[in-house]
Amino acid sequence: MASQFDRLPYEIIQLIIWFLPVANVEKLMKKSPFPVLRRAATEVHYEDNSFTTRKQVVEFHDLLFDSALKRKRDGDSPAHLDYASFVKRLDFGWGIKYPPIIQVTRLVQACTNLAHLNLYNCFELANMDMKAILLACPRLRILAIAGCTALRASFLFTSAVQPMLSRLQHLNITCNPQFFDCEIRGASHSVLSLPALTSLKMGENPRCSSSTLELFAAACVRLHTLEMIQCVLARVAFAFLAACPSTVTSLLIDGAYDMECFLPQLPALGPFVSLEFTNCRSAALFGDRMLRSDNKWLGKIRFDKPTCISVRSTPSFPIFVKDLHHYGLLGPWLKQVGTDVVLKDADLALLCQQCPQLYSLAATADPALLSTVTLATALTTWQHTMSHLEIEITADNELYFSRLEAADIPSAFPGLKSLAINKGLVEESMMTYVLSSCPKLEYLEISTCLFGPETLEELVNEAPCLRGVHLTRMQYYEGRVQDWERHDRMYGDDDRDASHKAIARFKRRWDIPYRKWKLSKTIS
Repeated sequence: MASQFDRLPYEIIQLIIWFLPVANVEKLMKKSPFPVLRRAATEVHYEDNSFTTRKQVVEFHDLLFDSALKRKRDGDSPAHLDYASFVKRLDFGWGIKYPPIIQVTRLVQACTNLAHLNLYNCFELANMDMKAILLACPRLRILAIAGCTALRASFLFTSAVQPMLSRLQHLNITCNPQFFDCEIRGASHSVLSLPALTSLKMGENPRCSSSTLELFAAACVRLHTLEMIQCVLARVAFAFLAACPSTVTSLLIDGAYDMECFLPQLPALGPFVSLEFTNCRSAALFGDRMLRSDNKWLGKIRFDKPTCISVRSTPSFPIFVKDLHHYGLLGPWLKQVGTDVVLKDADLALLCQQCPQLYSLAATADPALLSTVTLATALTTWQHTMSHLEIEITADNELYFSRLEAADIPSAFPGLKSLAINKGLVEESMMTYVLSSCPKLEYLEISTCLFGPETLEELVNEAPCLRGVHLTRMQYYEGRVQDWERHDRMYGDDDRDASHKAIARFKRRWDIPYRKWKLSKTIS
């Protein structure tokens, strides 16, 4: 008997199931009376696989090859699904203890439709194994082999794997200091081609072969995003950018110590749209020596109006908003700002003045350093443009939100789509104010609530547009004695299990990873 689901395109059914919570997908997969729903749920369930333990890898390996043996024995029976063909993503976590490498490669090679592979810290993975994986997975688009210290760049220059490499869009080769520690003899620029590669994450290679690095850079003809992670020497990034075609518009430098040598030459390498400097510990980067009016570098360093600036996790020399202003990085063209430095009243006022079109802000705030007038100015300036806000509150949250309420603006950010409140304890009154002042809020991320999950669910149920709530800490009232005492007064000593069960129920209903929410926005 035909069902109403047979009228829908199969891709639409898959997309609808993809946004369901995991528990609902499992129920559809096992108990749905409609075969089309069971198959679609099974494909969605096995499409994205993340492993955190060795046992999970072994069980998934046995499942794939057990189903393959049954299909071989009984033919293409609909009772035995080809689970391996459903797999689109395999993610082996950082802390996983791998089974024997032959079992890992056999598992990956069985997934012929694989598009996304994360093999983190697979120390036994050698060049021969990587070649076999590339040959078995012709549809691979995203490859992360961070921490695979036995790999060398020479496998990239093998002619047999060039058709597979030509389809790669994202490559992560961080945490392997010896990756380029090899000499490619007799190689030319035509040996390696990465025409589809748009995003590359590299790590520090202190003993890299310059010729190999130049050949690799020349092959990235369409590279847009470059991330140099743990790049102790920024000159390595400069050498790579100099050899790479001038298509890079997004650049991240992490952990560099010689930025004072690299920064003056950076604007000449390309019109960057996004610049990020993290964990850079050279005091001369944005220090007083470079900001003095008599410094000759000030007239030379000019960037082509990047729309995104992020300078975070730089404890040795905090980069202030005024420093960005000195370099001409602030202006109406700027759309996204991220900084770890605690925003003072003057910093927020400067951002409001220079960046009236800001739609994304990630910052740290201390309510004691912000006046009600400045907060009101910020809300008035950005209330129609701000779409994404990530804020880390370092002091009393109640003081911050009381000052927001004192600004007497009924709808703080009517166009806000996502909000993240990192750290701090969230009171019920604060949550009520946030949900009422942001009527179009679709995604909310908070750290620790000072009220129970039942109350939280009641509040979010009343939000008209809210689609997902992610709690960075699923434990309520943990970590401090007074929090436990307050928990006991509210729930009683014997009700902690019930509270945790309520948290689990809330997570099944509302917890949506950020990437799923972003994908839903892209599709819609």
